[in-house]
Amino acid sequence: MANLAGEYDYNEKRDSIVSQTADIDSFDSSYELQNPFKINEKNGYEELEFALQVLEDLTARMNVSHYSVANHDGKIVKITMVKTNFKIGDKIIGFLDFNEAQVPCVEFKVTLQSEEIISEECRKKLSQHPSNVNSHFELKEHCLFLKKSDFTVQIPVNTTPTFVSDIVSLRWKLHFEFALSKIGIQQIQRSNDSAISVSWRPPNSLPVEIISWDLPIVLHPFDPFVASDLIHSSNQESNNLILN
Repeated sequence: MANLAGEYDYNEKRDSIVSQTADIDSFDSSYELQNPFKINEKNGYEELEFALQVLEDLTARMNVSHYSVANHDGKIVKITMVKTNFKIGDKIIGFLDFNEAQVPCVEFKVTLQSEEIISEECRKKLSQHPSNVNSHFELKEHCLFLKKSDFTVQIPVNTTPTFVSDIVSLRWKLHFEFALSKIGIQQIQRSNDSAISVSWRPPNSLPVEIISWDLPIVLHPFDPFVASDLIHSSNQESNNLILN
């Protein structure tokens, strides 16, 4: 600090430097600096556990829903779904009830489809189709004279989960197709006596009308800890050869 006469006080400056040096020497030698570029494994593991728990809650939650499918002639079928949120690799199970059907359904088909939707700003041409639909799994069943039926759709492990971005979005759905008879079909007269056989001769050809209906679903990523196991087991099944 300079005095009033304008002379520099060296003694005061020296005492200040000695004091600061003493503070540095008194710094705790056991203190460790953390590497800012190293990920905290404990916190990272806790975040992963939390994310997996949220994923499990979303996909394991039961939310039974009923859907009635009908056309201008009347009711066709009632579809029951246990849930609509699934993980990749899960099995989609649904139930069909034809008890109240007013239109005879000969056959139904269920297809697992993905739909890629391109945002309007990213299309090359205004005439370009905004979406692209791909089929990944298909199941077809005959259901004439059935009162109830069910279906199981396997979600492939090499699919991409549902996502939305500014450029493109990916959505999933179950695409249903029902083949409805255009003519009346004679009902089978059943007997209470099990010893009496029942026979029914179908027509050579049957005109049908195809109607379709889509059920949106959501696919979530699966647990990364079991991802490799699922892929490994899938590869083993595809590599197994049955020799007669």
